[in-house]
Amino acid sequence: MVRCCAVALSLFLSAASTFAQTATVTGRVTAAATGLPISGVQIRLRDSGGAFLFAASSASTGTYTVTGVTPGTYYLSTHNGLGYADETRDGSPCVGVCDLVAPLILAAGQAAQQDFALDRGAVISGRVLSAATGQPVQSRVTLYSANHLFIGLAIPQADGTYVLNRQEYLGAGSGIAASTYYVVASGAAYNGVTCGSDASCLSKATPIRVAAAQAISGIDLFLPAAGGGSISGHITDKATGAPVTSGTVWVRGVGAGTWTATPDANGRFTIGSLSPGRYKASVAVADKVGQVFNGLDAPRCTPSVASNDCGAEFAVGTEIPVGPGEAVTGVDFSLRNGGAISGHITRSGQPQGGGAQVFGSAGIALGSASADATGLYTVRGLAGGTYFVLAASSGAARMLYASRSCPASFSGSVVCTVTAGTPVTVADGATTAGIDFDLAPVATTLAGKVTGAANGAPIAAGMALFLGDRSMGTTTAASDGTYAFTNLEPGAYRVRASAAGFVAEWFDNACAVCGDRGTAVQMASGASVGNVDFQLDSAAKITGRVTFGAATRTAGSTVVEALRADGSQVASAFASGGVYTIDGLPAGSYIVRARTILAPAGGGIPQGHEYAPTLYDNVPCDGPTCPLTGATPVTVSAGSTVSGIDLTLQPGGFIEGNILADGAPIDPAFSVASFPTRHSPACISSPDSAPESTS
Repeated sequence: MVRCCAVALSLFLSAASTFAQTATVTGRVTAAATGLPISGVQIRLRDSGGAFLFAASSASTGTYTVTGVTPGTYYLSTHNGLGYADETRDGSPCVGVCDLVAPLILAAGQAAQQDFALDRGAVISGRVLSAATGQPVQSRVTLYSANHLFIGLAIPQADGTYVLNRQEYLGAGSGIAASTYYVVASGAAYNGVTCGSDASCLSKATPIRVAAAQAISGIDLFLPAAGGGSISGHITDKATGAPVTSGTVWVRGVGAGTWTATPDANGRFTIGSLSPGRYKASVAVADKVGQVFNGLDAPRCTPSVASNDCGAEFAVGTEIPVGPGEAVTGVDFSLRNGGAISGHITRSGQPQGGGAQVFGSAGIALGSASADATGLYTVRGLAGGTYFVLAASSGAARMLYASRSCPASFSGSVVCTVTAGTPVTVADGATTAGIDFDLAPVATTLAGKVTGAANGAPIAAGMALFLGDRSMGTTTAASDGTYAFTNLEPGAYRVRASAAGFVAEWFDNACAVCGDRGTAVQMASGASVGNVDFQLDSAAKITGRVTFGAATRTAGSTVVEALRADGSQVASAFASGGVYTIDGLPAGSYIVRARTILAPAGGGIPQGHEYAPTLYDNVPCDGPTCPLTGATPVTVSAGSTVSGIDLTLQPGGFIEGNILADGAPIDPAFSVASFPTRHSPACISSPDSAPESTS
């Protein structure tokens, strides 16, 4: 049962309103070729502006549940790092971006179903060769979409072979979807096209049509023998002057394009076939401090940072101009020896697998290393300074040095503040040893059962887990009402259950829509906690119609809300065709308020409310403050439906004028401000007045 005090119901909408009654989206993700489930695929819900608002990942059974979704219109798409091609709700492939197609309109309390069947990503391969000699050339290969959007890139092997199989624009791991593409390299494009910049290559290239999961080979590129510029240099040890013969040199075009090279036995490198333009260069070598040309130390330039993201240092590095056919020399690097952090990772005193990750003072990952059979790890190539170290291993709780818990979410991502650990100081060329971890076993399982308070029947509710106010993941109770969150680390967790037709609750018997926070469940190391049970009350409903008086302007959307006597919101619903139903209400008394709002076409500042807000039973209220006095309360009992709560909105007046800057109108999309009022339907307009005199 839930505790709930008397509340009031109202109709009201504001642009920043957060609706207490939510919707749920569930479904299953499978492989299109086999029908087998796919785990670890993220389902994303975006708004009409493309903003990513809600998400959930598929479990081992392929099923997913997105809970707590605010009513509205959403666009669903997948996002994965497993090599499958992502798609939208209607099966349209995501090529570079997932288009906003096939909107899903969710109402309060709605449980929507949406399955996805994903194809394996396509593969495009070939060789990069010299047009003059037929010998392999190491020049980056770039994949573009039919509308010239960057999709991904590949660096050829020593024999010139390259493979394109990832959409880097969507994030490393997302497979190449069925579509039409262009493949270009520096100065060449498929098929037999020689050109200058990528833009000119795209205008001449032969398109390549790729089917779902198709592997296309033989897409060879022949680079012209002359006309390409080059960058070369020498890498040495700062202390000894000896050549550095390992590591990777990265050259990036200012704006687009990346090339790499490995130094030879003399520490020298050359990157050729560069189009005219401006470039920057960096180097990453194990045991050395990374560097950006010219002489700028860059701690993020480490081999273990896959993208070789050198951070802010790369942004301020020295630009290297390359002219047509120009060979730029002297791009040299003198590297100092990096420091290291080492220690042992154990569990109850015994060697434990896993590894350690090192973070800088800004909380950015700068390096990592795995533990060996004795539990020893060593993170190398660190610049002298202060760091924070995190250790993790399967079946054990994550820990910050020294002995500070760092919980992970239900999906495994780090959610703690890494800079809350004890700082570790490192000097150039020295190893800071003894940074040891003895990891505790995880608190195995938090489990319970969800039933109805009225009849004890099981409920397949949506379950949400929080560590304090931080979301740790979601799951769905089984048909018998049981649920479990596994592999949890020690901490104080809050659990919420919600289901259509029932009042959402926090554990223990706390009404979620009433503003209660519930009781935290304490999880200790190596312990499981059961009987975290919920008995959900049946939700009440209020229904009615919203009509409009004589209008001078067109009404916008109409929303109804259930409010307490203090004006705080409990639940809400849109009126569709003038009819509304508010679900998910605890038993109690409410006040009803309705309001419309109109957003102008193409975005910008809303032009004002078309009708004055109204309280039930047809009591006008003025503006956002809207005093609730005079309203007739509506009382509901658990599981009941109260109908006939009808309201009539009357046209409100508005005050309108231009917003000026230095006496001139600003951007027309933002040049008019409107302010609603219920007092008079007349429009008082002063289009030429300055803001302080608008009336």
